[in-house]
Amino acid sequence: MCGIIGCFDKAAINLLDELRAMLPLIAHRGPDGSGVWIDQDSGIAFGHARLAIVDLSPEGHQPKVSSSGRYVITFNGEIFNFKELSRELSAHGHIFRGSGDTEVMLAAFEQWGISGATKRFVGMFAYAVWDRAQRELTIVRDRFGIKPLYYGWLPRGGLCFGSDLHSLRGHSRWSGIINRSALAQMVNVGYVPTPHSIYEGFFKLPPGTLLTLSDDALNRIPDGFSPYGVPIGSEMKSTHAPLPYWSASEKIRAGVRNPFPGGYQEAVLQYEKLLEESISIRMIADVPLGAFLSGGVDSSLVVALMQRLSSNPVRTFCIGSHDPEFDESGYAREVARHLGTEHTELRLSESDLLSVIPRIPRIFDEPFGDSSQIPTLLVSQLARSQVTVSLSGDGGDELFCGYSRFSFTANFWRTISRYPASLRNVAYLLRRFVPTIAASIRMNKVAAKMDRALQLALHRNLGELYESILGFWERDSGVVQGVPSIDRLVPDLKEMDPNTLPDPETFLMYADTVTYLPDDILTKVDRASMAVSLEARVPLLDHRLTEFVWTLPTSFKITPEGVTKRIMRDVLYKYVPRELIERPKKGFSIPVSSWLRTTLKEWALDLLSSETIKKEGIFNPSLVETFLNEHMQGLRDRDAALWNIIQCRSWLHEVAAAPTPISTPSTPKIVKAEEYRQDRALGVPHAS
Repeated sequence: MCGIIGCFDKAAINLLDELRAMLPLIAHRGPDGSGVWIDQDSGIAFGHARLAIVDLSPEGHQPKVSSSGRYVITFNGEIFNFKELSRELSAHGHIFRGSGDTEVMLAAFEQWGISGATKRFVGMFAYAVWDRAQRELTIVRDRFGIKPLYYGWLPRGGLCFGSDLHSLRGHSRWSGIINRSALAQMVNVGYVPTPHSIYEGFFKLPPGTLLTLSDDALNRIPDGFSPYGVPIGSEMKSTHAPLPYWSASEKIRAGVRNPFPGGYQEAVLQYEKLLEESISIRMIADVPLGAFLSGGVDSSLVVALMQRLSSNPVRTFCIGSHDPEFDESGYAREVARHLGTEHTELRLSESDLLSVIPRIPRIFDEPFGDSSQIPTLLVSQLARSQVTVSLSGDGGDELFCGYSRFSFTANFWRTISRYPASLRNVAYLLRRFVPTIAASIRMNKVAAKMDRALQLALHRNLGELYESILGFWERDSGVVQGVPSIDRLVPDLKEMDPNTLPDPETFLMYADTVTYLPDDILTKVDRASMAVSLEARVPLLDHRLTEFVWTLPTSFKITPEGVTKRIMRDVLYKYVPRELIERPKKGFSIPVSSWLRTTLKEWALDLLSSETIKKEGIFNPSLVETFLNEHMQGLRDRDAALWNIIQCRSWLHEVAAAPTPISTPSTPKIVKAEEYRQDRALGVPHAS
């Protein structure tokens, strides 16, 4: 696990100076060393900050050049099946000097080409490869977006990329302009959706895609460029858009077309087998390893199988709260005791939680509103005090209908879709009278629920209903000035017609997998863990495991009584008594709603003051004031909507408006391109 940066910049007088400015900004991702590779004549430069996990020797240093000299890579992540690939490549005559995955990746590129090799990788990764024969740069991101990768074009020509958006600000020609449409989306759902970033002209590479750019396309945005990945099988040239090497929508459709042929008990056994294999390869590390344990189904299942595979007690980590409404540490403690793990628990006070808030803008790189970011950062910090790698249980909710909003949305849609659109449009008229009725009978909270239900009833399809339930502002609210309507969350949701799927739940799980999972859950885990130089691995998201899950009927995931994660629970109950798990879900969060009315009130009022917002000219001051008053007076819970605005304002104040800090870095290890020019056969063709 590491941090990567790079740029193509023929206008740069000295590319090393550019990397020296950018590299310190990702040092938290890789405290164990740094390196750069530069070809000044070609205008290409790579940087790397190393967190040593596998192969701690100098052979693990990056950037790294392939044995023929054709390919150069800077790589963030882990390829968990690299030993299997190494054996296969050795049979083809490749020789390896080290014991890490990066050398295997380069040999795989030589053997199968970049796209062909990437399809064989099992892991979490973001990397850039320079093909010196074709003079092409290819950037790649893993299938679920576990690891981040930003890229964009510079003023007056050239491109730069990196693990953190903030690192790109170190380039001497950086010119960041706030993307108001992206800001409006963030305010609505709590994150900036892929492929957008908070800055104009800079993008997130979509999960499961690669983007190949030639010299001309590297120097300027190519004609017809789109940051959205195109469908698998498209004939569109790679310079126009990121091309998918793996597609969640395609795999879900394939699962529906070719369902699992066995019965429920066979599915339980197969899921356990595949999950155990996924966990086993994610326990490979040359440094101390542990796991997050909340006591819920997902993390308890991961830890149970880890402990089964380990001859020593697994190290587990949990944080507790003095507020019983949000505290699950007691459950985690009981699960740890039953499994025999070496458990570490830290009970946090309110002041401990509050102390994290000023750090959020820097840590999360873009405005980010999921308040569980705070406990996630603190449990990562706790784990890093003892281990360098920690496994997490993220992904189970999205694959097994774990969120309560799934059942609500599906059932709501089943109800309203029975009625014609003309009848549902009556809801539009009724909404006009709700505030008047509420004021006359003094039942504001009841009226708020009525208003929300009427608003949801207006939606014409399941995709729009999903996006509305996930959001906190109406699309045409005008909360961000100059943005009359908030863009659709992901236009590509249209490519998955809910009518082609067996039930609404399947569509909702798909929608979460391509939106909420990568842009909220996995972003939160990556930024929080890497802020303390901890590698977080996600075994529930092994793509082979998820492809199996998508062949299962919904009845294998939810019981007739509505209990979610059915198969996961039945595997877990082999190792942990049912009574330790069966309880209401609390979630991993903090009491934002009450804090905004008490502890954080002064801070919130300052950030959301009408005078400040008017002066800034970004948000609609009257609308923000209305939401703030409603929340402070207890008329409606507007905590999530306000928290998103607060995080945007805090980010704008702390990051966007501040000078980019450039510290003097230690001298990185430099690998000169010239060292690989002599006696190198650079014309090696791609293998078919």
